[in-house]
Amino acid sequence: MEASNAERKVLRDPYNSIVFEAGRHMDIYVVGGYIRDLLADRESSDRDYVVGGTIESLVKAVVGQTRGKLIKLGREGLRRVIVKGAGTLDFSPLRQSIQGDLALRDFTINAIGWSPKDGWIDPEGGMRDLLQGRIRMVEAQNLRLDPLRILRAYRLAAELSFKIEGETKSAMGAILNMVSGVKSERITSEFFKILNLRNAPITIEEILGDGLLPYLIMRPVAELQDKVKVLHKLYERIGDKMFKYSLSLDKRFSQDLVYRGLLGLEVLLDGLPAHLFRLSSKVLRRLLLLQKAGKIVHEAGSVSLKRETLCELFEAACGASVDLLLTRNLGAYEKDFMDFERITREGLLTAAEVRSVLQSNSGAELGNVLRALRRAEFLGDIKNRDGAVRFVKAWRQGRR
Repeated sequence: MEASNAERKVLRDPYNSIVFEAGRHMDIYVVGGYIRDLLADRESSDRDYVVGGTIESLVKAVVGQTRGKLIKLGREGLRRVIVKGAGTLDFSPLRQSIQGDLALRDFTINAIGWSPKDGWIDPEGGMRDLLQGRIRMVEAQNLRLDPLRILRAYRLAAELSFKIEGETKSAMGAILNMVSGVKSERITSEFFKILNLRNAPITIEEILGDGLLPYLIMRPVAELQDKVKVLHKLYERIGDKMFKYSLSLDKRFSQDLVYRGLLGLEVLLDGLPAHLFRLSSKVLRRLLLLQKAGKIVHEAGSVSLKRETLCELFEAACGASVDLLLTRNLGAYEKDFMDFERITREGLLTAAEVRSVLQSNSGAELGNVLRALRRAEFLGDIKNRDGAVRFVKAWRQGRR
């Protein structure tokens, strides 16, 4: 987007108008990702402001007009206003001058500012780099101050379809080992954003080729290369489609990880190697289920999986069964899984009917009988309601 059009869009934004009006006697600059995305003609709902003067009074006025929620992040006086349905507004104090503030940022495309008084401020040539599709560092020292910026460079390049400039790549490569000192929550957030992208395998392959991936996932390079190959094939298979299992690839799963990204993570962490990620209990449980089911597939070997093995497999994977089919390229057993799901959901007898035949109020026993009954239905040992009733009665007789 041309700078003049971007400027008009900044001024038309209702939240920018509120901030500029509330701080009309102050030096206020819109900076960072909001400006970058605006110039790149991308939507962004998170606005960053650098403020010369007392932030508290400005933030108080903004909160009052937007009815937003104020959060004090504590990092160098940073204040965040969360506006429902409109994203976030971040306010940080000006450090001496706007040029000095921008000089401390990570990449030139993030070191562009605009203010109602001064217009565009671009001391590092970020606009030029945006036009040329280039990720270029402001200073190598800025990367050393926060090594997470290395991973962010790959993420921005992937999101914008940009290339990381040569000197920047060299500076990043010299401090790869420093990434291990970054808090796992921050590493996880950046890496998950990459996994969520449709072109994630290309970026992960670049991260591996540049030597960063082994610092994030502690496995030999050859093993990681094999995982990345599987990752490429997985993303090619799934594309952007909605599966017949009623799963959307862009639906959030946990930790801002969407289903597409979850599948990618499952491939990379297959076998649960040591890693630098902080995983939620929901994500970790998913990985553990797949690990358990994966052992069954491995033990079955390369031959076609029998119905008995598939039953054991689906029972072990539980809610991760679809993930298993997709990540292990087991689409040939899709119909078997659909049968398993149908029988589990709508068997020949309902739970109430089984309880009545069983003549027991024990929840544990009912669960055991239901699982055995559903398994027998799936294997074809029981084909009708009469057979199902006889199965439960035989179970009851055996109990006595």
